[in-house]
Amino acid sequence: MDFHGAERDLERYDEWKKTVAKNKEEYKSFKESARDQREYIEVLKMNLEETPGSQKSHYDDTVRSDLLKTDIKRAEELLGSINYQIQKYGVYYEMSKGKKKDMEKMRERAKKTLEEKKEPDRYIKGEWR
Repeated sequence: MDFHGAERDLERYDEWKKTVAKNKEEYKSFKESARDQREYIEVLKMNLEETPGSQKSHYDDTVRSDLLKTDIKRAEELLGSINYQIQKYGVYYEMSKGKKKDMEKMRERAKKTLEEKKEPDRYIKGEWR
């Protein structure tokens, strides 16, 4: 391996590390969003259960109930898209973790090559060292 190839490999390793970290953060973020969204849906459902029996007119209860049902539907759709993102970034994260051994080997080879190239070639007593 040449000196420039080793430098490129170290850059690729650094980029890979950043990608792994990004995918992990995105995965965690979407997991938290899904949890929050589930809690929000539960609150909406509780509000929907409390709607009948209020002291307002039947019309107001019906409108409020319809609005809550619409909000619940939208929240569930959003939760579905969040779950898709969780799966997507989960796969990305698992795939990047699977490359770890190969990337570590590449990094070690590149470091070794760079260490060897730090010392200049010397011609001593008729031999290159």
